[in-house]
Amino acid sequence: MNIPELGWLAMGTTLLAVLFVAVAFDTPKVSRVEANLDAQLHPRDELVAHYEQAQATSFFERIVLPVLKRANTPKGGNGLLFKSFRGKNTGKLGDYLKIADYPWGLSLNEFQLLQMTAGGAFALLGLVLAIVIRSPLLFLVAIVLAALGYKYPETVVQKKAQAKQKAVLDQYQSVCDMLALASDAGLGVLDTLHRVASQLKGRLSEELMQTLLDIQYGMSEEAAFTELASRCGVEEIDVFVQNILQSRRLGTPTAEVFHRLAEQSRTQAANRAEAQSQKLTVKLIPVIAVFIFLPLIGIIGGPAIFSIHASGF
Repeated sequence: MNIPELGWLAMGTTLLAVLFVAVAFDTPKVSRVEANLDAQLHPRDELVAHYEQAQATSFFERIVLPVLKRANTPKGGNGLLFKSFRGKNTGKLGDYLKIADYPWGLSLNEFQLLQMTAGGAFALLGLVLAIVIRSPLLFLVAIVLAALGYKYPETVVQKKAQAKQKAVLDQYQSVCDMLALASDAGLGVLDTLHRVASQLKGRLSEELMQTLLDIQYGMSEEAAFTELASRCGVEEIDVFVQNILQSRRLGTPTAEVFHRLAEQSRTQAANRAEAQSQKLTVKLIPVIAVFIFLPLIGIIGGPAIFSIHASGF
């Protein structure tokens, strides 16, 4: 088998792996809520309703998640598989999962099982192709696919966490400004937070409402606000939480605290905008080189090259 055929084969194997991921993580066309509501409004045979509810979920939720949950089901006080990973935080994976609100309802241990399952499935796909086509070089493709399958779920979670952090930062300044205005009415810290979080729509407002619910259901204020900072994973929210907790301990007036936070948020927003503008300048260099300098070189050097060629050199 020559090199071009191996290249096409490797590309085909990669496309099959990507197709497998797309099927496993497909988005259901009909949500489970819509399926349950439709079943309540229009009663049908129990078997038909169960089938339609199953069709409303993705392949990943129907097949993969139950297997992972079963593999992590306690048995005799220990997980059935990979119990050595229980409670261990490998790098930033645990932080990403918490910030992303544990997507698919997977704990850290179950998510590591998912990574191993995806890596093993991709490696098996490459090995089968290597055996069928009888090409030793495809074993290297199997190793690459295994690495990609293992890393892909973590990349998805990291993207979800970064999207949440960006959404929190985008709303942070407006929330601080609204808190500063609402605090002038003489409300307490919790009442001011509730007033603003209930009126504004956004990711940070949802997190603030979750914090207030935690306090309402018996969690201490310090623990609830610390959990808020941990869920967001943003430096600005860490400063926000520290200011609120310090004001609660020292009895600082609410208006003073929120006005200080609003002023800090404007400064932080200006610093972020300046940093983004500096990055934009660096990103524009390749664009300028490709779309300005290269055509300019062609315009200036092209006639000279034709002239040299025409003169016989």
